[in-house]
Amino acid sequence: MAARSTNQCTDGYRLEAQENLSPGLYVHVPFCASRCTYCDFHVASLRIPVVRDYVTALVDEISSHFANGFQPRTIFIGGGTPSALDLASWDKLLATLSKYFKTDLIEWTIEMNPESIDANKIEIALSHGVDRISTGAQTFDEKGLSLMGRRHDARRVFEVHQLMAELGVPRTSLDLIVGWPGQDHESVIADLEAVAAIDPDHVSLYHLSYEQGTWLDAMRSRGVIDPLLDETCIELSRQFLEGLSRQGYQRYEVSNLYKRGGESLHNLNY
Repeated sequence: MAARSTNQCTDGYRLEAQENLSPGLYVHVPFCASRCTYCDFHVASLRIPVVRDYVTALVDEISSHFANGFQPRTIFIGGGTPSALDLASWDKLLATLSKYFKTDLIEWTIEMNPESIDANKIEIALSHGVDRISTGAQTFDEKGLSLMGRRHDARRVFEVHQLMAELGVPRTSLDLIVGWPGQDHESVIADLEAVAAIDPDHVSLYHLSYEQGTWLDAMRSRGVIDPLLDETCIELSRQFLEGLSRQGYQRYEVSNLYKRGGESLHNLNY
């Protein structure tokens, strides 16, 4: 895997100079092809007529905020699965944000899931000014991916990061989860090796939580799955953090690490 960052973050926006980043704009795209087993976010089924009505409503709201003088410095589009939008809706939403807000932006992030990323969507995003893509890998362990209800396999994560490198995505981030049932030290080693191969500018490392109403919580309550002991989760988390540190990542928030100036400027608004 030869994918390497083309990070273009300048020193003027480094971590030590973040006093006046606000305001930031978060845009929620709630649609998913299926719900992950740990997810308790507000999500909706991926039905194209509903998706297009929602994007039209977003466009109207964005236009209204612009008319009232709102100008964000950062944009973060999350979900849900923003990359699950059909191509027309994807272009419409990004074109609207670009039309009104691109001039003053210092960072524009969009979340994409590996199974719904393709060259067309990346090229459209770049053409409108998106300069940071966050990919929800969660793990490179196939058993873990299946347990968490992810729709991609490990190979696909490598493929999309290679594609992003080829298309010149300026900055990339990778999401990982620690503490899923069955995770062990060997799995963490494999995840760390994958991170080293992909070499993103940013890693988000989230602890799995059993939220009420999720499939994982229901299976835990029925005794179908055995959650890891707290001590094991701590050990695995420490292993992740030490391994990422050896790769040059610095921790700047509880769940976020960066290198090469790749910290999320949007996160620093909070």
